[in-house]
Order: sequence, then C-alpha cells, then structure tokens
Amino acid sequence: MKCTAIICEYNPFHNGHKYLIDKAREITGCDYVIAVMSGNYVQRGGPAVCDKWSRTEMALMNGIDAVIEIPSIYSTGSAQFFAEAAVDIINKTGIVDYLAFGSESSDEEQLLSIAHRRLENPENFKSQLKAALKSGVSYSAAMEQVLGAKLKSNDILAVEYLAALQKSESTVKPVIIKRAGNKDHSDITLPTSSEDNTDTIYTSATSIRNALKNHSVSDIPQGLMPEQTASKLGEIIENQGGTVLLENYSQIIFYSLRKLQPEGIRKLPYISEGFEYKLYEAACKTSDLQSLIDFCVSSRYTRTRVKRILTSLLTGSSAFYAAKWHNNLPYIRVLGFKKDASQLISELSLSAEVPLIIQPAKALPHLPKSARQLLELEKEATDNYVLGYNNKNLRDAGQEYSKKVVII
Repeated sequence: MKCTAIICEYNPFHNGHKYLIDKAREITGCDYVIAVMSGNYVQRGGPAVCDKWSRTEMALMNGIDAVIEIPSIYSTGSAQFFAEAAVDIINKTGIVDYLAFGSESSDEEQLLSIAHRRLENPENFKSQLKAALKSGVSYSAAMEQVLGAKLKSNDILAVEYLAALQKSESTVKPVIIKRAGNKDHSDITLPTSSEDNTDTIYTSATSIRNALKNHSVSDIPQGLMPEQTASKLGEIIENQGGTVLLENYSQIIFYSLRKLQPEGIRKLPYISEGFEYKLYEAACKTSDLQSLIDFCVSSRYTRTRVKRILTSLLTGSSAFYAAKWHNNLPYIRVLGFKKDASQLISELSLSAEVPLIIQPAKALPHLPKSARQLLELEKEATDNYVLGYNNKNLRDAGQEYSKKVVII
C-alpha cells in the first residue's frame, strides 16, 4: 500500500487544490492520498472561512481519501513551525511514502539546496533573518536576503517542508509539483488556465476569500471551484450566517487584551521586545479590530504576525504551550475518511506512533496526559471558533466532542 500526503488548509477548496491532488496521485501511483489539514484556524492568522468538518467533507468529495487535523496550536504558527508540525504528523503516521506540495518554481534541486543551507547553521540563520526583518522587508524578502536565492511566495513553504523532512531524517520522499494558476493572490480577476491546456480555471484561495467577504458564494466567478464544491460551500455559508472572519471575534479579542494587560499579553506566542505594551495600548485606544491591527503593524511586527498573536487568544495558545509541543505531537486526529478507505484507517491504527483519535469523546479518558491536554486545548479553540458564526443557533459549546467523524 502506497500513501501520499498533502499538507493543506483548503480555505476554501478550489480547482488548484484539485489539480495538486490529481497530479500527486498520477506522479506517485499511490493507493491513497491523505490530507494533513489545518483545523478551524489557519496559518496566516485567523479563523477558516468555514469549520474543519465542512472543509473535510469538501476534501473527500474531491479526491482525498482521509483527512488528518493539524491542531490549532501548530496551524497558526510561523511557516517553519507549521511545516515542522505537519511533517511530524506525517512521520508519526508510519504509513506515508510521499509528501506532495506545490511550488511556483518547481526546481527541486534548487529548493533542496536552499533547504540544506537553511539547516546548516540554524542559529546563524535565525539571527540573520531577525536582522533582515528588522530592516522592514517582508518575510519572503528577508528569506531571499539570508539564503541568497530568489524565492517566490509559494516556495517559502516548499523550502520549509524540505527542511523539516531533512531535519527529522524522514524516509518520506518529497514530490514537488509546479503550481498552476493565479500568481497574484490579491485579485480574483486574474486566474489563468492550467498548463495542461484544459478549460479549468485556477486561482488562489486568497482571491476566493476576498470575494467571500460579502458572505456570498455568488460573488465568486464561476469556474474557480469544482461545481459540487461551490454548491456545498454556498449551503455552509448560508447556514452559518456568512463567512467566518477574524472581525467576528472583535469583542472577545478586545476584552481578552484589556483583561490580560501587558503582564498576561507577554505570555502569548510571538511576543517579544516589549510588544505587549504596544498591543495593550492599541486595545485601549482603538475601537475596531482593523484599527488595532494597523496600530500594531511595523517592520518587526507584520500584519500576519499580529493576526497570529490575536488568534492565540481564541485558540488558548501560549509561548509555553508552543514550546511544550514543538516537534512533540501527542496524537493523530482523523477528521474524516472515505468508506472505501477503511483499509487505510486500519493500517493507520496499527502503524501510528502516537494514539490515533477518531472519536475524541471516547478517546479522551484513555489518552496520555499530554495528549489529553492538547485535545482539551483544541476543544477550547473550537468552542471559541463557533462564537464567530452569525447564526446563533450553531454556537453550542462542546462540538469538538459531539461532531462525528466525516465519512462519505
């Protein structure tokens, strides 16, 4: 049995994701494709547009055989932290042969070389990157400066995946697939056709999310998502009362920051150099979330970093927890699988290096202490996530345990 993993967010699922799944299956000749997917919160900071069970269903509808969750403490981390956590999950399944991911350059030799240089002197790399970021350049530009190589936006995660595989001495083989579609993540009017000369249109999830800010799938031009997926997403967004946005949690965020004060804010992840005072001042002087973020953004603190810090208020994450579970994943959580992938789940239950969770409520009493702690933290994150629904009837707590595994 051969298995290929894809690290993803599917926020939301679109034609580019479908292209990657199909190409990964074609290139590797695998029997199963596993999605290692962010849960209710995503890597750029903030909530996913819809919940993890709905996104799991859309993934299973489009060629994925099973979905494993990246817990929120990892999914909202930096590119390095996110990649290392996802690769740790993949390694601990014990059944994955390949890791497939997209790259705008798809130059495997160059990306492997950059990843190797990235690991040669990690402390020196960290200090140089810190200095570059302090000069006011973006993260991608800082990476280019330090590594001495031109990197496109999608290549940064590719380098981090390769570095994580090398660092963990993984036996999983990387499969780099040239990214198809819109290179401008900001404008939904610029999708391009795939290199296979089909009529299918590809675009970035960022473009689709921008269109969804009006809370309607009808604002997304036709052809950017598989038809069945677009229909499903429309139903989900209508049911939850609109797209879930970070702004939906404004009152929670302001309340939390004002209550924590600088002493408590200091314990959040990604806080350093007295930033807790700046963030507390912003929480006291501004009245809406965008103004708060704008107040805090600087050459050191990018918009994404600020959003990750704010998101940690919803996930219950802290600098202590981030350090505790770094490269120390205590369980594997299956969010969903296809009925005809039962052999895959059986093999996974036998080969996993850590407890396999399919029914969290039943598993909880039997988990080791560290795994119980992380699962309870995930429950807290989900309890807060559902408060972002405009439909108040969907805000019940405890959904982390009451929701059933998705099987189609």
